[in-house]
Formats: sequence, C-alpha cells, structure tokens
Amino acid sequence: MATTADELARAYDRYVAAYWRGETDTAGRFAAWLKGCWELGGPPEPTGPPDAVSALGGAGASIRRYETDGLVLGYIPGVVHRCYRVRRDADPPALPAYRGAARRGER
Repeated sequence: MATTADELARAYDRYVAAYWRGETDTAGRFAAWLKGCWELGGPPEPTGPPDAVSALGGAGASIRRYETDGLVLGYIPGVVHRCYRVRRDADPPALPAYRGAARRGER
C-alpha cells in the first residue's frame, strides 16, 4: 500500500495531538521516524496547490505535502533548502486515533 500525502498529514496531526496528551512513547516513535525523513538540499517546493496539509505542523505554520513519483515531499513555509522526503512505500509507525476521555465510571 502506498503512503499518500493525506495519510502523512493526518498522521502528523495525530502525532502532535498525542504529544500534547502526554503519550510520549507513541509520539516519540513517530518523531524519531520522521526525523530521518527531514533532508537538507531538497528540491524546491512545487508551485501548485499541495495534495495535503498538516495543519498542526511547522510550529503552527503548517506542512504542505506534495505527491511525486515515488515520494511525498513536505515543506514548512519559510524553511528553504529543506523538506521532508518520504518514500511512497514507507511504513510510518502507527498512531492510533484518539478514543476520547473515559466516561464517568469507566477507567
């Protein structure tokens, strides 16, 4: 199964939310994996609209994601000559969706 720009954008936003909730093990695995995808000297950002946006990424500036042949590239506004470069066949660590707070009496 190919990794898409939309899947990465949603995964990144789930990672930030997990971090905020204090789920450090889950968030840490994803952060370590993603750090390996951050590259110096990436290609310039495409001129068209992104295929997906990580709204919570880039210190609030977002991460714009573009699908290319075999890659998903992610750009943070104002950061030049760097981008996230994720192979389409990559298998990022799982980030489960938030199940919500426990109801009263459930723990």
